[in-house]
Amino acid sequence: MHGLSDVTLLLLIAHLLGDFQLCCDEENGKKWKASQTFRHVLTHLVLLLPVSAWLHIRGHSPAGWVLAFVLAGAHLLTERMSTTRAFFGYENRTKIIYAMKQCIHVGLVMVLSEGVFYSDTHGIHIPFSTQHLRWILLFVLITKPANVFFHIFFSKYRLVPSPAEPTHIRYAVETEPGAGALIGSLERILSAVFLTVGQFGAIGLIYTAKSVARFKQIEENRRFAEYYLIGTLYSILFVVISYYLVIVGVI
Repeated sequence: MHGLSDVTLLLLIAHLLGDFQLCCDEENGKKWKASQTFRHVLTHLVLLLPVSAWLHIRGHSPAGWVLAFVLAGAHLLTERMSTTRAFFGYENRTKIIYAMKQCIHVGLVMVLSEGVFYSDTHGIHIPFSTQHLRWILLFVLITKPANVFFHIFFSKYRLVPSPAEPTHIRYAVETEPGAGALIGSLERILSAVFLTVGQFGAIGLIYTAKSVARFKQIEENRRFAEYYLIGTLYSILFVVISYYLVIVGVI
């Protein structure tokens, strides 16, 4: 049986929603202003307080309120630390700082909910089944978070049209803003569904159809072909690992 409590799953969902789905695109991985940090922490509090209220209703009031404010405070602290020059001695280590912040946030959820407040968060009846919560967590994880991770950790491969290139090559690099992220999210959702029903061959059809649509750009622009291949392999790897971690039950 899965080890994580329903409360922990809810807290992880709330964290992902607050850090990605409800966070502006331009805020991810960048230095924030004080107002943006305040709005970010407030968003997390709004997401966490319903969990606290439910724990309170179920007779575990201290655990819920402590969890909410400690986790919100952790977001405030890490965001403030990451905007100082003293953090690792550099301001431009975006990937390292971003990875550490995510590890701290997720680690705190796991330690507090599964460790410190284990007796308070286990055995609490949630209006959703554990499997439903795991599917919600999976879909939240493989959509915008996957896109943001790719944007940050593979930024060196990002395509920028060069004026020196012929017009038709520059056009092949340009895409509709947001279209690539939406396509990536949809292909990962479909891949997760096909993994569930055991239709592994259908997953290949998704990426085949995607390649056909991009065939001309792939043929004419080697940079685009390499970027496209990196993104496709990343997308497949991300959804497979996420599926086996969240649904199959590694966590």
